[in-house]
Parts: sequence; structure tokens; C-alpha cells
Amino acid sequence: MFKIDETNNVGETLHSHSDRAERGIEKINKECEAVGVPLPEYRTDALGLMVKFHAQVTLTGKTPVETPVETPDQILRMLDENPEMTLAEVASKIGKSLRAVERASSKLVKAGRLRFVGPKKGGHWEVKDNS
Repeated sequence: MFKIDETNNVGETLHSHSDRAERGIEKINKECEAVGVPLPEYRTDALGLMVKFHAQVTLTGKTPVETPVETPDQILRMLDENPEMTLAEVASKIGKSLRAVERASSKLVKAGRLRFVGPKKGGHWEVKDNS
């Protein structure tokens, strides 16, 4: 937004903002071309300039983050040594986020290498296979 008052020349102010907008549009177009994405659509109305980008997104249903081999092994080792540990405690001990440990332990459960026995509070982990 810009402010026009009695000290500003309306024509100069509008011309200045128009030039900046034009340079901004040129920069956007140049960056889009550089990375090989379609140029955006530009639209103006009483509220200002609207820029609509077109992106091609491919959803695979899989997490984009690969779980390193070390994380599952660290989890199995920790829970084998202390089956009453919580996943939050495991995450803290191995220096990973809770979400990363939850994701890796979920894969271990699905693979049949880890199992939680008992209620959420008071239960314990069983490590099926430590290889």
C-alpha cells in the first residue's frame, strides 16, 4: 500500500509503484522459467494484484522422508534394554523427534519386529527380532 497526501505528486507515486510491480512480475516470470514451472496468471482488481501459480503436485500416499536404517535399530536396542520406556523417552535418548520415532516404531510394528503389550499406561514393549 502507498499513501498519498498533500505533499505527494499522485502521478509520480502511481508511476513509482507501477514500475516496482512490473519489475516484480519480471522477476517472478524469470524464476518460474529458470525452474521450469508454468508462468503464473496475473489479475488486478480494486483490491490490488492477484498472482495465481500453477503447480503440478504428485501425491504418492507415502511419507517424503526416508527413515534412516540407524533409527529403527536404535529404537529396538533401547526398547530391548528397557521395555517400559516411552517413545518420547526413546526419542530424547537417541536425539530424534518424537514424530520420527513414532513413524519408525510404527514401521517396526507393521514388520512384526516390535510389539506393545498391555495398556497404554503400564504396558511394555517386546522386541521380536533384533537383527
